[in-house]
Amino acid sequence: MSWEVVDGQQRLNAIWEFLANEYLTWGDADPIGGYEVAGKTFAELDSDVQDQLESYELSVVELEETEDQEIEEMFISLQNGVPLNAAEKRNAVPGNVRAFVRNIASTHRFITESVSIRNTRYAHDEVVAQMLLIEMTGGPTAINEA
Repeated sequence: MSWEVVDGQQRLNAIWEFLANEYLTWGDADPIGGYEVAGKTFAELDSDVQDQLESYELSVVELEETEDQEIEEMFISLQNGVPLNAAEKRNAVPGNVRAFVRNIASTHRFITESVSIRNTRYAHDEVVAQMLLIEMTGGPTAINEA
């Protein structure tokens, strides 16, 4: 299996290069846990600080079954500081509801032929999700109450 980084590639490379001792910390960096870290490579750091850095968990969002155009639009939005919309956030969460919404949005004739909004940033998925919420709750519902 292969993975592709949509956003954050430079940050990841900087982390890996620091761990490979290719960079020094800032000369005026504050101590970490009482250990001096200013102007040091990773190898020069105290082992407790190294352990902290190596065990730090990065947040990762996995995009599955996503078209190249959708990824490109999301990347451009992220680069321009545009936050992810509700449909993009929902698409990042795996599960049966997401799969159901994606299936209806891409195959149901009503959505593919009658919805006149352009399907950018998962707009059709958002329409289906809202219709599903109305059906599940028996009528219009504020999102924060669902």
